[in-house]
Amino acid sequence: MIGIHSQFRQEVYDDVDHKSKVAVSRYLSLRKFSTNITEDYGPDVKAWNPDPTWHECEKRMIFKDVFPYNTVHVPERKSRLKKKEFWELGLGYFWVISDDYSRAIVFTAHRVFKSPLVEVFNTREPEGEYFFDVPIEYGHYRDLI
Repeated sequence: MIGIHSQFRQEVYDDVDHKSKVAVSRYLSLRKFSTNITEDYGPDVKAWNPDPTWHECEKRMIFKDVFPYNTVHVPERKSRLKKKEFWELGLGYFWVISDDYSRAIVFTAHRVFKSPLVEVFNTREPEGEYFFDVPIEYGHYRDLI
């Protein structure tokens, strides 16, 4: 099921994307992972310890100390990461990062992609956009700083 995808917003990307990737890369590096951030339309961060993993990062302004809802919405457009070429990079993880980059909730990609799709109508996409509806209890909180 593929719905409408939100229009790419360069100004939002420029403001939060690199900071999110650096926060996750720093966290992994402190845990003895080698990391690589490359803008190649693949996963945001690739890491090794020694086995490879990949990490997709997304900041949420509504996430302060604790995520305020029972589920996290991961855009369906992230389904592109289901491709075999990415799974050959190892296990995948989705990081939902707090507004101040101090905390994250981490979900396995397997858990995200097994979650049901829901259509969400919001101010960015009043016609609706599909998201994986991931129960919060499947995630693990991590302090990034």
